[in-house]
Amino acid sequence: MLAAAILLSAPLSGQIVFEEVSVLPDFSLSHVWQSPSGEFFVESYGDRFNIGFQENAGIYSSPDGLEWIRKELPETHSSVEEIQFFDDGTPVARTITDEHVIRRGDRWYYLRIPSQQSGVEATFIRDDTLFAYGARKFAYSIDKGITFTTLFTAVVNITSHTAHVWASDSYLALHHSVGSTDYLSVFNRSGERVFFQEIDFYIYKFLHASCDEVLMVGLDEYFSLSLVTLEASEGSLQAIYPGFDYDTPVQAEDG
Repeated sequence: MLAAAILLSAPLSGQIVFEEVSVLPDFSLSHVWQSPSGEFFVESYGDRFNIGFQENAGIYSSPDGLEWIRKELPETHSSVEEIQFFDDGTPVARTITDEHVIRRGDRWYYLRIPSQQSGVEATFIRDDTLFAYGARKFAYSIDKGITFTTLFTAVVNITSHTAHVWASDSYLALHHSVGSTDYLSVFNRSGERVFFQEIDFYIYKFLHASCDEVLMVGLDEYFSLSLVTLEASEGSLQAIYPGFDYDTPVQAEDG
């Protein structure tokens, strides 16, 4: 039996705790996530890169890191890029094809905004509320995506091949890209666009801190925006961390 060491941070005490997580023989991990309820979610390289024509991709989950259950995603030839969690541990996943799915019970389901033909393009969980964006429409759900309430439909033209959305108490921020060009738009809750900027570098990582700051990281550059004050800053990451390269892990802690 092989084992993977998962590095977890205990933010209240500042201590680092190691847990040994059992995995199947010849099982190579691609991603690992842990929910607020302690449940582990892993994706195998086999699911990520060698998906069979007759089988959908799947996610393995375990309440204790010992016994694992594989559940198929509702989409063939896909894999998971990111998982967010509600406070009770319910997962919402974004796939590599930008479909957004949620697990209810023991099955994964597509997320859909009603009266919208296309799927959800971006999701964000804040205070156990699910915010969603798709086809210029911003909506939210308080029942984990079963029903949605539309906040507004943007009147400005937005075309996106990929999108990310973030919510603060006052604003909704949307990253949207067309080809190799990236943009950041911020709207107030009435739907008025109050901030717009083109990001002139290729973005490798996105990060949202608990202080409602959005950070975008490129090969060497960064761009950050406060969703409280709408103050922006940008520059070279080498000036902050001389050893930085685009493969350097970046995460937020206490804002």
